[in-house]
Amino acid sequence: MAQSDPRINGWLCRAVNQPEITARLAPLVTGAVEVVLDHAAEASHGFLAALVVMAAKACKKSRLWLVCDQPRRRERLAAELELWGVEALVLPEGPAVAGEGAIADPESAAEWFAVLEILARAEGCAVICGSEAFAGKAPSPAALRASRTPLTPGSQMDPAALARTLTEHGYERFPSVAARGQFAVRGGIVDLFAWQAPKPLRLEFFDTELESIREFDLDSQASTTKLAAADLLLAEPSVEATVDDYRRAGDLVISFNAEIARPDLRILEAAAEFNSEEDFSLACFGSPFGTFEAGDFILEEARRERFFRQLNEWQREGWEVAMVFGNKGEEERFTELAGKQLERDLGLIPIRGELLAGFTVPILKLAVLSSSELFGRYRAPGMARRSTLEKARAARARTTVDEMEEGDLVVHYEYG
Repeated sequence: MAQSDPRINGWLCRAVNQPEITARLAPLVTGAVEVVLDHAAEASHGFLAALVVMAAKACKKSRLWLVCDQPRRRERLAAELELWGVEALVLPEGPAVAGEGAIADPESAAEWFAVLEILARAEGCAVICGSEAFAGKAPSPAALRASRTPLTPGSQMDPAALARTLTEHGYERFPSVAARGQFAVRGGIVDLFAWQAPKPLRLEFFDTELESIREFDLDSQASTTKLAAADLLLAEPSVEATVDDYRRAGDLVISFNAEIARPDLRILEAAAEFNSEEDFSLACFGSPFGTFEAGDFILEEARRERFFRQLNEWQREGWEVAMVFGNKGEEERFTELAGKQLERDLGLIPIRGELLAGFTVPILKLAVLSSSELFGRYRAPGMARRSTLEKARAARARTTVDEMEEGDLVVHYEYG
């Protein structure tokens, strides 16, 4: 899991170790029985997914597929999982061809290849996709791995030969790089923007030795981040397999109201279709305050008073209450309206992150509220989250470290 507020990690640990939740999730170890978490408000889905990620790691299952059939909800889930310390990759639809072999959306295709690469290599990852994604055509994991050319400082590579190879594989040479599939050569420097890379690369050579790899900005053409290694996708591998071939034995599949057969776990907003009496013991409810339009919380005194009464009631009953603020300004504005110190006087824990709507988990005595909901300021899903390509690059770096073994030689990319 990614770094998050220690208190957030504490709430997840408390949830995983809560006896009734532990018992409900126990079948995930064997996969013999489908687990169901029903009566789960949509606002709580990110929290529940993070809870399952933590529980899965405890039983040595670190690869998860989070299946949701609504694109906007997939983006929202990815953004809110970051709040709970989980970096999930969104798998877009496979590349569409616009005509004459051109890819209709190169950025989406780059994300698709980047996520597939993680699925082919990583021992631990969380990927969000639609149920139809599994049947989509894709290169086999082996073909995708074989199509990569690793780039490492200190390795031998003739820049002139690289330029010829790029041309042979459909890359176009320009004085400067402005788009994917282009490259430029200036003395011992080769700039290129690979099909799957999050950013263009600047390769600096001394004769035939690759000295450094840096990302650069397309607009300013200035070098930015220095990389320890990178991969180059020269050509798209043939699509003789499907995305389902990237599923491994032991992978967990979690359905969010998705049309998919036999997932390991279903998270449902409604009741599960059992013949027995409904069970609300693990229910997660939406915010009790309803929705506010912009300005309502400031102008409607009665609703504001009800809000603070509920906070006092939760405090008396021993609940933990958090408020997720999208930015520092929202937190300062709320503190000004409250006229009190949030934690000391209201028992309200401020958290910075992305949460569209609040929810409560009675069995944990936990309420997580959203300033977006309170102030009626709703950002588009995913505005605050890092791009899939950026997260894929970070995941590839972690995978490279995980593959290192004791005794391997390590060269520092700054100091040698």
